[in-house]
Amino acid sequence: MTLKWLLMWGACGIAMFTSSTAEGFLLEYQDELANISTQVVREVTNSWADNSELNGLFNRRILAQVGEATVQMRYRDELVAELLENGRNSLSDVCWEFLEEYYAFYRALWGVDLRNCVREAYQDLEYDRLDRF
Repeated sequence: MTLKWLLMWGACGIAMFTSSTAEGFLLEYQDELANISTQVVREVTNSWADNSELNGLFNRRILAQVGEATVQMRYRDELVAELLENGRNSLSDVCWEFLEEYYAFYRALWGVDLRNCVREAYQDLEYDRLDRF
């Protein structure tokens, strides 16, 4: 009978020892998983911040280029208007009327193109604005 009890106590001890090893392994695994999860969250947060900053710089650069092109177009428009006005005396009335008509048409197209360019740039940049990240 003693042998039976000894075997029983031995089996219980082994079961308890094995389960404590498994519990220790599970606790260690959970701790490691929590550490990795914290690192990933930190890296993703840093990546979002970097991406947001780069997107903001890129958007500012695009808008600066659109703004610079607008200023150049306005300067050229004034230059063409000045050239037309200065050359008016040397042109016939019919030629002057055609030039005036085509210049108005050119300015209308220029305005439409500029509005479309700015609208499309705004729509493209709106998705990547700083608030996205």
